[in-house]
Amino acid sequence: MSTPVAAVATGTPAVAPTAAPTTEAIATDAAASDATGLTIGSILGETLPAAPSGTAWARIIDDAGTFSFEVPSTWAEQATHPWEEAGARIGTVVVAGPAVAGVGTDFTVPGVAVGIAPNAPGSTPRSVVESDDFSGSCTGDPVVEASDAGYTAAFKSWSGCGGNTEAFVLVIAISPAGSTGLIAVVFQGVGQADLGYLEHIMGSLEASGIPSTGPVASEPAPASAAAPPGNSQAFTITIDECFLQTGSVGSIGVIRNTDSTSHAYRFRVRFVDEAGIVYAEAEQETPALAPGEAYRFGTPFQDAHGVTRTTCTVVDVQVFG
Repeated sequence: MSTPVAAVATGTPAVAPTAAPTTEAIATDAAASDATGLTIGSILGETLPAAPSGTAWARIIDDAGTFSFEVPSTWAEQATHPWEEAGARIGTVVVAGPAVAGVGTDFTVPGVAVGIAPNAPGSTPRSVVESDDFSGSCTGDPVVEASDAGYTAAFKSWSGCGGNTEAFVLVIAISPAGSTGLIAVVFQGVGQADLGYLEHIMGSLEASGIPSTGPVASEPAPASAAAPPGNSQAFTITIDECFLQTGSVGSIGVIRNTDSTSHAYRFRVRFVDEAGIVYAEAEQETPALAPGEAYRFGTPFQDAHGVTRTTCTVVDVQVFG
């Protein structure tokens, strides 16, 4: 990923640390994941070590709420950046680690950068891997390409980074067969034991329209949202994503308190199919929001079998406080 990896921390993970992988997804295609059986080890051609027993994990979410993954809970800093190749933005990169400013520059700390590009025509796994050059700090091995019936991939290993014989950087890019989408990861470790985290990190990846095994072409469903009239308190609600995927539907949006006093809100997101028939609803409730404060919400999955297009609309907003 040619976008700078080093970053300033923007905060702690959006979900509290857990002792085991979390199961809540923004959106994922488990069937596609099971079909390919793709693991990082299968790309590298080796079995990676397991993470230390008892590792606590925290889920990292990008600023737009479109994808997430789990990292060790001690990697508490994160930052979101545009992913650029050849001067053009193709996706988003999230960096996480105990000190994200050091990822790509300070090889005394571990960390990871994960990039998602739903549509990246002109870029290939090899070109993405070759765009990350650590030759000023590390010794690089040749780029290796791998493929099977479900994906193509490329990776490059860098060792001896920053003068530390144990420090390394591993750059991997993956594209599923027949797709122009890409997933890329830059993984930085201070010793080989850190490799034990990599399989879990990438296996926990969940993204809107992009299964954990790699991105797929996905035409977003149309979205609409409006705050119903009749409330004396001021607020705004927008739905940023209304996604329909593998028999399920969900939405991601933001509600903002534009009143002069604090309020909590309860509302429903209504899902309407292409024939104008309401087929599902999901209720949401916010904590108390101070004046000007915004709250990002994500509806749990709703059954959408047989639906080909959907519209998401906010209805029945109740204001408390």
